[in-house]
Amino acid sequence: MTAIDTSDVTSLRRLNAQTTLDCLRAEPTTWVTVRELAVRTKLSRPTVSRVLEDLEQAGWVRSVAGLPGGTGRPARRFCFNGAAGLILSVEAGPFAFNAMLADLAGTTQAEVSRRPPVITTSEELVGFFQELAAECLAGVDPGIPLRAVSLGLPGPVDEQGRLRVSITAPEWDGFDVRDTLRGLYPEAAVLIGRTGEFDTLAEITSGALVGVKNAVHVTFSDRCRATLVVGGRIVRGAHGMAGARPRTHGVGKNLAASWTPLRDLIYGDHPRQRMSEIVAAAQEGSEADVEVLTRYAHALAPRVSFLVRAVAPEVLVVGGQLLALPDIALPPLVAAVRASAGLDRRGSVDESRLPEVRLAHYSPAHAGPTGGLHAALSAIDWTV
Repeated sequence: MTAIDTSDVTSLRRLNAQTTLDCLRAEPTTWVTVRELAVRTKLSRPTVSRVLEDLEQAGWVRSVAGLPGGTGRPARRFCFNGAAGLILSVEAGPFAFNAMLADLAGTTQAEVSRRPPVITTSEELVGFFQELAAECLAGVDPGIPLRAVSLGLPGPVDEQGRLRVSITAPEWDGFDVRDTLRGLYPEAAVLIGRTGEFDTLAEITSGALVGVKNAVHVTFSDRCRATLVVGGRIVRGAHGMAGARPRTHGVGKNLAASWTPLRDLIYGDHPRQRMSEIVAAAQEGSEADVEVLTRYAHALAPRVSFLVRAVAPEVLVVGGQLLALPDIALPPLVAAVRASAGLDRRGSVDESRLPEVRLAHYSPAHAGPTGGLHAALSAIDWTV
């Protein structure tokens, strides 16, 4: 007899388990039978039955007896066990920390948003992270394990989890917190990423970019940023620096030529120097603040136009704090996008080449933490 390679058998069993679990996680609140799962996964019913036994024993799946009413024995039904663990996702920035705690099905258990103290060291950042984590976890069953921890930082993060460079918080450059978080939460997967990418991931998984293959996601805030999506995946670049704006030593005269910070040029000596404060005042009817935001949107339009020409996206998504005032943000962007599409042979705008302009689904306070939750789910070891 030919010897069986047990490593191959083990690999196949894990693959079948992962396929079945992915199917259940795709609809985490839906109860299904073995037969229904066999159809969806294209696995045999005996295979699905064996896999479900393993998954239920591992705690990833729960089951209930079938409902009577038909002929024969009622079929047992299965569902993903979202209560088998928790995920903590925190978006960290110099002006705000936004934290979200959810179960494995993505159901929010707690949300906390706090303005941090002045943070100048990695230890101070971790300390404030712990405060938010404790506040989020205070209201849940302490017996439920924390399966994953996600932290979004304001800039590109290298392979070791260090913040490489940050325009928003330059004093945080080089912050290295992953090992410390792993020590604090040894049973959890720890994921460190870039807040801007988490924002876009939220839109891809459950927001304005669901099903979109090629897109540009622009965020209007104190420091605007853009994330590119090609083939349904976020473009990070060779070293994770795609979309990161370099620091400049002085500002050029051509606003359309660079992504340099616009605070000094646009805000000037305006009494309010925070985007959130200016937006709030504009919503209250302050004409001076409306004028500042209008200048800001018009100054960013040429930059967005450049990205649209370079990427030729299906969709342009606009998010950030200026999302609260779309009548200010959208007109200059739409005009720039139309201009970037060029003219057809008749001298008209070629409508077929225009990307659809959409508003982001998630608010600034929810985008990063939501994307971090999705990223953390992929970092969990689901093997049985």
